[in-house]
Amino acid sequence: MMRTLRAASSALKDCHPLSVRRFAPTIKRMQRRVRLKSKLTAALPLIRSAVIQAKCINDRGILLSRKSLPDFSSFKQRVQHVESSLNTVEEYIRKLKDKPNLIKEGVLTKKQERTKLDKDGKILYASEVFLNVLGYPPSEVENKNILDFIPGYMQEYFTGHWREAVRFLSGRESGFERIIRVNVVHKRGYEIPLRIKISSSHDKEDFFFMTMKDMSCREEIEKELDASRQNYRILAETTSDAIIQIIDEFKVIFANSAVKNIFGYESTEVENQNIGMLFPESRYNNYVRLFEKYFFIDNPHRKITGLQNTIEVLGKRKDGELIPLEISFGNSIGVGEHRILTCIIRDIALRKKVERRLKYLAYHDKLTSLGNRDRLSESLDQTLAEIKRQADRHAALLFMDLDGFKKVNDSLGHEIGDIILKECASRLVSSLRQDDQVYRLQIEHIFRLGGDEFIVLLPYIKKPEDSGIVARRIIERILEPFAVKGYGSLTNINMGVSIGIALIPEDGMDKTTLLRNADAAMYQAKKMGNSYMFFTREMNNRAIERLMLEEGLRKAVGTRDFELHYQPIVDSRQEIKGVEALIRWIHPERGVLTPEKFIPIAEDTRLIHPIGKWVLETACRQLKRLHELGFEGIYVSVNISPKQLEKGDLKETVKGVLEKVKLEAKYLTLELTETTIMDDPELAISKMFELEKYNRGIKIAIDDFGTGYSSLSYLSRFPVQHLKIDKSFVGNMKAANNIKIINAILSLGHNLGLNIIAEGVEEKEQFEYLVSKNCNAFQGYFFKKPLAFDEISDYLKHRLSGRRL
Repeated sequence: MMRTLRAASSALKDCHPLSVRRFAPTIKRMQRRVRLKSKLTAALPLIRSAVIQAKCINDRGILLSRKSLPDFSSFKQRVQHVESSLNTVEEYIRKLKDKPNLIKEGVLTKKQERTKLDKDGKILYASEVFLNVLGYPPSEVENKNILDFIPGYMQEYFTGHWREAVRFLSGRESGFERIIRVNVVHKRGYEIPLRIKISSSHDKEDFFFMTMKDMSCREEIEKELDASRQNYRILAETTSDAIIQIIDEFKVIFANSAVKNIFGYESTEVENQNIGMLFPESRYNNYVRLFEKYFFIDNPHRKITGLQNTIEVLGKRKDGELIPLEISFGNSIGVGEHRILTCIIRDIALRKKVERRLKYLAYHDKLTSLGNRDRLSESLDQTLAEIKRQADRHAALLFMDLDGFKKVNDSLGHEIGDIILKECASRLVSSLRQDDQVYRLQIEHIFRLGGDEFIVLLPYIKKPEDSGIVARRIIERILEPFAVKGYGSLTNINMGVSIGIALIPEDGMDKTTLLRNADAAMYQAKKMGNSYMFFTREMNNRAIERLMLEEGLRKAVGTRDFELHYQPIVDSRQEIKGVEALIRWIHPERGVLTPEKFIPIAEDTRLIHPIGKWVLETACRQLKRLHELGFEGIYVSVNISPKQLEKGDLKETVKGVLEKVKLEAKYLTLELTETTIMDDPELAISKMFELEKYNRGIKIAIDDFGTGYSSLSYLSRFPVQHLKIDKSFVGNMKAANNIKIINAILSLGHNLGLNIIAEGVEEKEQFEYLVSKNCNAFQGYFFKKPLAFDEISDYLKHRLSGRRL
């Protein structure tokens, strides 16, 4: 009975207590030498039900096996199913009791099982089992020696074991036995492996009993099992992943050789050891609680319970190094009193390294290693979320832009530009990490948006002035010369910086607003140069207005909501020599807007290119129309933006327009501001020569002359024909310095053989003084304000004779 209960305890190990209690009486009733099978369904408390099969196999007791069934929808249904199955088993046992003939068919008495032999191996009585196994009738077996039925190659082996058994059992009481494994030859000639049990007689007579068990199926199973085990080991050795099997006591019962590659242990060092040796002690207790679940929850049910087939853990090598691991769990199987769980373990250190690198690249600027726009977005989200939870928390966003970087980048090349950007990033990091009583910043709070724009996030400040101290420190570091090599005498480059500051939460609580406000403050700081500026509500209003104008300007480009006005250019006799084309934006709500209201926005948004082309083509076409009306000698002067000059295709654009409208190049003058030219003189010179080469006869004028810092050496090299005195000098001629500047420009222009045009003439006295100084041409409200095309056409018609105003 104890054997029976031990066998049952394994199969019923994790069954519901109700199932165990109901199944125990059935086991007791089956405790007899009856070859029968019975089934019942037991409820497993965690996830599933199972069929428990009981089979009386021999005098050693009952063999129990279990097979999982699909889960039932409720515990009540499982209990009902268990009770129904138990009733079925009990009813089957009652039928066996009521029908002895059924039992008789399956029952063998000891006499029918045992074969009687004398001490020499002569068969005195052959049991039914013996006869059935060998296939002989009794007459062909009895009085023959057992050796007659054993193959020749095993007879010596059997004889030795037989004699040893006879010597041991002779004179002993019953209860002693010896086992011999041997093959016998069936009547048909094939061999059958047997397990023979030899015992002495009860009355100490000189003969012995022999019982046998056919081992054919067992040997085949064992061979298949050995082959399967061998195949499993071979397969396990072909993978680079560690494969281990553990029992529910967390002892390793199998480990392949790959464990050495991952953990540094030989497989023999791991087997029969607790799996905890492969994990850090601080984590192992948590892992154990997780591993336990995989012994009882198989793959089909893991998703329901939120359990993953694969998990990531931290492992420990033999040398103590910690490594990231990925463990995949198979389904557990019951073997004897234990459950076995197979684990496939992978070293994912390289994968984690690649993932970290990819994440780093995704969130950092490649050139400077600072955080990029995405990283800034995440950091701002985190800071804003914290500030919402902490009412007294304050932060600041610093928007930084390098002054003069574009000029250096374009003139010296991107290689030098990259060196400056990297050095700038390095200075930001080093200066903001210095020991400072106000703020000590981490690199995670510095970002590069692109180009020469940087962001510094101060997630903790005590007062707004703290952010100003940080901004001042940044400016001081950036103003230090940048050292360059390989450019001859050019060893240092000076850069400026402008910083706009938006306070959190005062200036916004969302990313878009904060960045826009900081940018607006930076834009104002640029006007001052090498300074920082806090955002104000006035800036916000200007920023909103600019945003609305930008949106409207984009629409206007598509709908061509522009028109050109023309201001006459006259000589000393007030005869019209030409006109300057001045663009006007016909805004649907604000009316007519002059260039200073929207051209800077157009330049910042690159809308200047389509607008500039439209101005050039419209001016040339309308001038052609004036020529057709009889004003053949008049030329048109068109302003060119620095952005148009930089683009590189201006010469082709001009040539294409002139050819399209069939206008001679000599009637077109292009105006470039002195500031535009001197921003990069060498580039300007090359562009102007290209314009002249592509468009023979075209004129070039330097506009707003006197407001920049033209070098006389450069001025002599410029292929220009006109100098236009800026209206700020002409409009305030009463100032002594302005008169001196005007006289100097007139003298310089005449010496260089240039045509001098005075802008902004509004009074007769101004006109008369300029005429007395031999100024060549004039332009201003004293003569005529800018007129629309129809108006200038009508005006010219009335002044056709001599074109005198």
